[in-house]
Amino acid sequence: MAAVHRPDRGECREVPMSGTHVPPYPAVDVPLLKVPPHSLEAEQAVLAAVLLDNDRMNGVVEILRPEDFYQGAHRNLFSAMLELYERGRAIDPLTIADVLKGRGGEKEAGGVAYLSELIHNVPTISNAADYARLVKEKAILRKTIAVSQQIAASAYEGVTELDEFLDRTEQA
Repeated sequence: MAAVHRPDRGECREVPMSGTHVPPYPAVDVPLLKVPPHSLEAEQAVLAAVLLDNDRMNGVVEILRPEDFYQGAHRNLFSAMLELYERGRAIDPLTIADVLKGRGGEKEAGGVAYLSELIHNVPTISNAADYARLVKEKAILRKTIAVSQQIAASAYEGVTELDEFLDRTEQA
């Protein structure tokens, strides 16, 4: 056995010298290095389709909630669109900017310039519901990953009652 000293971490580990190797550093948590599932293009396409044809919101609202959007700016834009939709108002760059200004989030969402840019990047408005389903699928995958990580963290913390832990896991 050889000692491996890591003064920066205050660790000293015994490492067998018999050909097997135990890494002196803790394993890197690979999930932290990965970008969560998302489709910025689909998010942009949903927003643009609604901007170009407010009636598309009827189908989109049945599928998406603001929290389904990965990008914060898109989440804020959709939340403003949803507010306008629920109030029966027109959904366009100016009305959205007005709602966002009232919330203090106009610049964070990109302002009128970003909304105008979105309109030019939509493949077709007729597929708005399909784009919304794609955004929703990615949101479900992110939620599944988050729940799985919470379950794993709970398991690492130690389980005193396995049946109770499994019940909580199934409910998640």
